[in-house]
Amino acid sequence: MPKSWIKTLSNIPPEHLSDLLIGPQQQTEKTLWPLSLLALRKLLERLSISRSPVKEPAKNNQSSKEKDSNNNPKQDFNCLTHPKICTILTKKKIKEKKRHEIERMGQLTADIARELRCQYIVDFGSGLGHLARLISYGHGLNVCCIEKQVALTEQANDLDNKAIDLIMKFCKDGTTFRKPVHLNICLSEDTSFSELVKNIKNCFRVDLNDDTFRFGIIGLHPCGNLASLLIRFFLQSSEAKFLNLVGCCYFKITTSIDQNNNNKGYPLSEYLTNLVEPKWHHLSFEAREVACHAIEVYADRLSEKNYEYLRIHSYRAAAEKIICKYSPERKRSGLRSIKRLTTFREYCQQAVSHLEGIIIPDHDVESPDTQMNLERWKSVVIFYTLRLMLAPIVESVILYDRILYCIENGCSTKIDAIFDPNISARNHIITAIKP
Repeated sequence: MPKSWIKTLSNIPPEHLSDLLIGPQQQTEKTLWPLSLLALRKLLERLSISRSPVKEPAKNNQSSKEKDSNNNPKQDFNCLTHPKICTILTKKKIKEKKRHEIERMGQLTADIARELRCQYIVDFGSGLGHLARLISYGHGLNVCCIEKQVALTEQANDLDNKAIDLIMKFCKDGTTFRKPVHLNICLSEDTSFSELVKNIKNCFRVDLNDDTFRFGIIGLHPCGNLASLLIRFFLQSSEAKFLNLVGCCYFKITTSIDQNNNNKGYPLSEYLTNLVEPKWHHLSFEAREVACHAIEVYADRLSEKNYEYLRIHSYRAAAEKIICKYSPERKRSGLRSIKRLTTFREYCQQAVSHLEGIIIPDHDVESPDTQMNLERWKSVVIFYTLRLMLAPIVESVILYDRILYCIENGCSTKIDAIFDPNISARNHIITAIKP
């Protein structure tokens, strides 16, 4: 690093580092930063996709006023305006983060579906079906849940039935509600998209020869390459009308260097793929991994002087250094997250308890080298903060590549920060619509 950076960063309290991540929260800077560091912060801010959430989608209560399959008007009843039913769909046994995500993504999906007159939605990686139930029961759309884990599908079915039983207690006679349908499929590079569409049609009980069948695709935090697979499915399926995609787990993406074929997760666009030197657009594992972190939450912990949490980073770094000493091939095994600070010995025991064959010897835990590393926890915090400064630009490159790929294939696209980043760190949604 430049000497001016080292001098400044070595002599400031950790709480001042939050200014590098989210800018000063007051009219004046807490620290007189080197001009080059300020310039870098400003450049990253200008080039990165904004993380400030857009205005919440306006609630659309038109679902109860549509007509059913027999062209009869439905009763004027809306699940989302009924307090008890709304609690079941959006609150009961659902964490704040998930509730925030399904409410905003559900409303946006319903608005787009109605604008495009698309009555069918396919939810990939549906899990327990919270988002699907909200869209189905709350917004009156037909939803197919695709999930690879049978156990999750069984639980989702049980929750579907409990929700519909409650709804029927309060709805008026003649009101009909669409229950989500479920498919257990693991989407992979070998999946036949045409066969997948047939399975979706069968699940919806739609005639296989129905050329008017159209559906929207949604993916709330698809992991790794699943996001790129969903984009390919969307582009290659004539029945798919729109895509709503919120990314996740960028470090699990395969790149052109990792996997030199058409099934790579990055880059997707011809613009990047056709560059002469892959190294010009290559994103390392470390870069993709740091792009998954919660920047705003960490900035808050810095500004709030949450030293107990910040010290854990030095514990993790010291533990990983010991692991690499004996098993360098286990470098990225994934230590268990420990929320509360304990002794370093207890931390090591808990952090590797789920990893077979990894033991951190006692003499390494107590060694002078380890103790020196633990005392340098502020240096780890500074290093981690500087990495987080670069995280938004890495995520932006990945998201822009996905958008370019859709544009190159004739779609209209946009990207918005749909979620509050303090609640949901991966808060951007890509929307692509076919003409």
